[in-house]
Amino acid sequence: MENLNVILDISPVGDNPATRTGLARVSWNLAMGLRGRADVELSYAATGSLWALASIANLLDQHPELPRGALPSPALARWVMRRQVSLGASRSLAARISAAALSAASSAINAVRPRIAAKALLHADIFHSTYAGIPRSLRRQRHIKPILTIHDLTPVLFGNDLITPHNRDVFQRILDSLRPEDYVHAVSEHTKSDLVRLTGFPADRVAVIHWAASPDTFHPQGDQAAIAATRAKYQIPDGPYLLSLATLAPHKNMAHLVRCIERLERAGAAGDLRLVLAGRRDYKYARFIEDIARSESARNRIHLTGYVDDGDLGALYSGALAFAFPSLYEGFGLPPLEAMQCGTPVICSNASSLPEVVGDAGILLDPSDQDAWCEAIVALLQNENRRASLAAAGLVRAAGFTWAKTVEQTAALYRQVHAGQG
Repeated sequence: MENLNVILDISPVGDNPATRTGLARVSWNLAMGLRGRADVELSYAATGSLWALASIANLLDQHPELPRGALPSPALARWVMRRQVSLGASRSLAARISAAALSAASSAINAVRPRIAAKALLHADIFHSTYAGIPRSLRRQRHIKPILTIHDLTPVLFGNDLITPHNRDVFQRILDSLRPEDYVHAVSEHTKSDLVRLTGFPADRVAVIHWAASPDTFHPQGDQAAIAATRAKYQIPDGPYLLSLATLAPHKNMAHLVRCIERLERAGAAGDLRLVLAGRRDYKYARFIEDIARSESARNRIHLTGYVDDGDLGALYSGALAFAFPSLYEGFGLPPLEAMQCGTPVICSNASSLPEVVGDAGILLDPSDQDAWCEAIVALLQNENRRASLAAAGLVRAAGFTWAKTVEQTAALYRQVHAGQG
């Protein structure tokens, strides 16, 4: 079998494993999985922005065993990163003015996009970006076939009340980088359907390859001492807790979950249950809880962990009574899969791609039906057998999503695209 020379753009990964989000984790897992294949000669690029270039250069410095032949010199990108961090730490007017000027300059450079090292382009067969759009400079390399991963169509589907204009503009540039002769990796059938329906991109150029959850991080943890240590680290009070892992982006629908807890509290049906919201915490979180949970007793049931280290997620999932995910829209839905792989019962929205991931292994509900969500939460709180049944079903369902399968299907896509059969 002919070896294929693949440039993989891992712009979303960053250089700090402790701060990786779901998008960064899946991009990194794909990169590591492909690296181990005998039929793929892999090198890494970062064309998303100057910050991405500097971060990935730092990351590859930490992993000298990884090939970096596709990266150009990161000197300018690193200088910009250092200056932005330095100026951001200063409160002086001069620093703020300088930071604004530097941000404008780097944005202009980002519009052109960091380049790929010329030598790497000579021998490449495939360019695959895990997020950033296809670089215009790649269009001159007619022997290289581009593939772009599309995670979801959120910025196209939702209005300004849910998506910021900046995020919409960034995503539109990603879509505009596609040409009909390119290829797309969609992370779910639902994402493929949205892409084809909303943009007219040719369906026969879209391959659906699901993501997976890392087995090293996400597995049932029977060590109660480890779970207790994780609870103590994030100051989670004693007693059962309902876990959710999401940002405060409006389409994640966290307000719905908070209102359910408040309603159960008012009805005296919550017992000693708490709601644990895991994710980055800032002043918006405090305002969010104040605005949504009107009663102090309900607010006292809600615990905000802030950012959770990757190494703690398995114990956090495993210690939960159940995982609740009321999102209005997901391109794939990694958190419910992670929860199922940890043996945690899942209550999940029945919207977008989520039924594709959860199947019949979780409780799927209309994300706007407060009655149904309250009833499901109480049922799991009171019924240990139901929790055990869902936990077992979730483990079976999650076993169908593996990184071995994802990597094999991705390599097969590369072969099809290279042969012109995509």
